[in-house]
Amino acid sequence: MNILGLLYETGKLTYWGDSIEIQKDVRKAVHYYEKAATKGNERALFNLADCYYDGIGVPQDAQKALEYYKQSAAMGYATAMNRVGMLYLQGDGIEHDDSKALVYFERASNSGNEWGTYNLGCMYLWGNGTKVDYHRALTLFEKVDVETGSDYDYRRLKASAQYRLGYMYENGLGVQKNYATAIAWYGKAAGNRNDDAKAALNRLRR
Repeated sequence: MNILGLLYETGKLTYWGDSIEIQKDVRKAVHYYEKAATKGNERALFNLADCYYDGIGVPQDAQKALEYYKQSAAMGYATAMNRVGMLYLQGDGIEHDDSKALVYFERASNSGNEWGTYNLGCMYLWGNGTKVDYHRALTLFEKVDVETGSDYDYRRLKASAQYRLGYMYENGLGVQKNYATAIAWYGKAAGNRNDDAKAALNRLRR
């Protein structure tokens, strides 16, 4: 059912090596997500939450989206845990709550979600929902850096962590200030197309 929902939402799907294309129908997509969700499919709950968050096939409703994201997270879907954390952090359509964001990022990280690990590092770096802990932030960013993957999302994730590591070494946050090490981290991030890292390199190399 969830796969049918994805097919109707996107109009195309590759499944077991076969490419399928049909006419998009977001209302049918929501219908199939709902049917799969009632059967306890955590990915269908997540996709249904996306529909409510973005107003795809249903009226936009951030609170309802949060409810479905939470249900998906409660079933162990780490991507949903991270999404709930982001919603609480940003306060977009729901009440802003850094403490709740921290809890969900921690859960996501412990469940193997790399973005959850990165976001948790940022919480400790800036002291959102917790006390500033540069050592913990550094450890989390370094953990993200060793993750493997080649697609765009992995490159963006690694670049973000590498940029943060460069920032910490440039400013001596939890480590001895070291411009050479900062430049090295910024260089890695820039190689992964991080614009902030490119700007930092230009600044430090003047």
